[in-house]
Amino acid sequence: MTGASRGIGRAIATRLATAGVAVGLTARDPATLTAVSDEIRLAGGKAVVAAADVSGWEQVQAASRRIESEVGPIDLLVNGAGMAAGGNLWEADLADWWRVIEVNLRGALNWSRALLPGMVERRRGRIVNVAGYVGIRPSGAVTPYAVAKAALIRLTDSLAEQLSATPVKVFAIAPGTVRTEITLSLPAFADFTDWDPPALAADLVVRLASGDADALNGRLLHVRDDLDEMLARAEEINALDLYQLRLYKHPGDRRP
Repeated sequence: MTGASRGIGRAIATRLATAGVAVGLTARDPATLTAVSDEIRLAGGKAVVAAADVSGWEQVQAASRRIESEVGPIDLLVNGAGMAAGGNLWEADLADWWRVIEVNLRGALNWSRALLPGMVERRRGRIVNVAGYVGIRPSGAVTPYAVAKAALIRLTDSLAEQLSATPVKVFAIAPGTVRTEITLSLPAFADFTDWDPPALAADLVVRLASGDADALNGRLLHVRDDLDEMLARAEEINALDLYQLRLYKHPGDRRP
């Protein structure tokens, strides 16, 4: 679980642990990770701390080796590390703007690259990317975040297509609007009150980890979606390419 030290990532990690999953916790701050690990262990779960910056490939490799040495092969990857920034592009610090892309997108890329060879070889595994509806519509308030999440959604369905000949599944989830340090730091949420509880995202990830929703491979699932209803419509959803980033052309447009 990346981004496991706080917010949505912490909620997902602790919920997975209560469901009996041995959890590898990674984020940059070892002290906060240790606090999460202690909480999990006090509740009877198992957790391993492996601090790393998700944007650093060597750090990700080292962290994945440490986790696997403690709990065995990793069959579930939850890419939850994220950060956001707002403001006008023409006034932005370009390094800060790009750092948002690095954490949200490159972090998922690095961890997927580190763990997918083992998943493909073992012919089992699931990846859950914490994206959001911010990636499917314009957002002038948090433009780099929206760009990163849109790319993460496209990485999800592209990976699902690449892995279609294997049992490995990939999902993106939209956790809703959760009260976190990230959202509270943004002026766009200064007066916001309709927060979604992080437990919704945690419960959805547990459901995806169980394999119940494998028929929705490659899709973007919102925590407020009725998953059972979607599964009943899975054949239609897949046939019509729903719950994915798509450009639907005018019926008269015959261009490829």
